[in-house]
Amino acid sequence: MAKEKPLPALPVGFRREIALERGVSARQLRGARFERLSYGKYVVRGRSGDGWQALLAALPPSAAVSHVSALRLLGCPIPWQLSEDESLHVTVPQGHGYPRHPLITAHGRILPPEDRMILDGTSVTNAERTFLDLTTELSAESLVVVGDGLIRAGWTSRDHLLARAEAAYRRRGALLARKVTPILDGRSQSPPESMLRFRIISDYLPAPEPQCPVTTASGVVVGHSDLGWKRWQVAAEYEGRHHADDDEQFGYDIERYTAMAAAGWIVLRAARSDLRDGSRRYLAQVRRTLASRGAPC
Repeated sequence: MAKEKPLPALPVGFRREIALERGVSARQLRGARFERLSYGKYVVRGRSGDGWQALLAALPPSAAVSHVSALRLLGCPIPWQLSEDESLHVTVPQGHGYPRHPLITAHGRILPPEDRMILDGTSVTNAERTFLDLTTELSAESLVVVGDGLIRAGWTSRDHLLARAEAAYRRRGALLARKVTPILDGRSQSPPESMLRFRIISDYLPAPEPQCPVTTASGVVVGHSDLGWKRWQVAAEYEGRHHADDDEQFGYDIERYTAMAAAGWIVLRAARSDLRDGSRRYLAQVRRTLASRGAPC
């Protein structure tokens, strides 16, 4: 059996003209060592290591990274439902040809110029379009996590997200986007905080304030709570594992909770276990505590 001719130096993803210039024949491009993603765009089969960049190089110019892949490029939290989806999601305008590759998930959609941005040389759907795209894949709670993260990172604002959802009023998922956008808040510091806030509001309890200032009777600020009700001096705190594993953080928390208690505040601490089963037990504690302070519950 004739030994296969070694391939010339090629990136994992490349255009057809690049391969021809480097000595790869048109017949070789149709062989088993290459895989065509779209017209004139190829990848070397069986090679990885360059990750998404290799695939991006072989995408048609009209494509934009979108959905959960856009969230990753924007550096925003990934909801648990999408955490194991490592494929490269791209949106390609209808009629422009879909890339074919097991690591690429292509979405054929209308993609106006105002819905995309260039990030480090890569075309990506902007925050408003990414949020709208994910309304068909996520629950209202997870959309709050995404929306809070996009706002917190400075990519958008609540007003911009709402305006984009209203502009797409006939699109599937737009109704859900319009429903959750008014409660988004970029002051929320983590996905668990966003989840707790959403569940509290959904349980028809008074809406808490993220990063609520905790004050004494004389108005001195002794700290900020993850979520709080200043009127009734009740604070809700979520503690991840780092709070217990980090001695310095643990000591800081004890000092802060002591100062809150001395100021007359009740602190309701939540852990990861309190996120299970819809946080029913924790929500009941919140309701009882707020009611004891005169809140309309």
